[in-house]
Amino acid sequence: ILLKAFLNDPVIRKRFLREVEGRVEWDKSYVKTYVNKAAHFDLLLLICIGIMCGAPIRIAELAAMQYRNTDLRTRNFFVLANFVAVLGQYHKSAKLFGYDKFIPHALDAVTADLMLRNLVYVRPM
Repeated sequence: ILLKAFLNDPVIRKRFLREVEGRVEWDKSYVKTYVNKAAHFDLLLLICIGIMCGAPIRIAELAAMQYRNTDLRTRNFFVLANFVAVLGQYHKSAKLFGYDKFIPHALDAVTADLMLRNLVYVRPM
């Protein structure tokens, strides 16, 4: 969706793309600025989740959360009916019990909306 906006909107296209010798190229400096701003937004979103969404989450655990499944780990971001949650995994007792404990953190409506919009528009899967 975001890529279509880049290509179809003349104002956005002018910012992100440039023509060099008849070829269309990404404006690397503007793309870098955009990526840095998107990363800063992600950081602020993680801080909101850490502060406002239930029991405190360790920073290392919060930063390692995944929004999609991989071959080795399941995602930490879930939509359950009308609720959005992140699922923390507690590893300290894993050796004793043989498995991780899962700790859900429900997101408030504003943080959930920002998270969903970020995942849908800024970094679609």
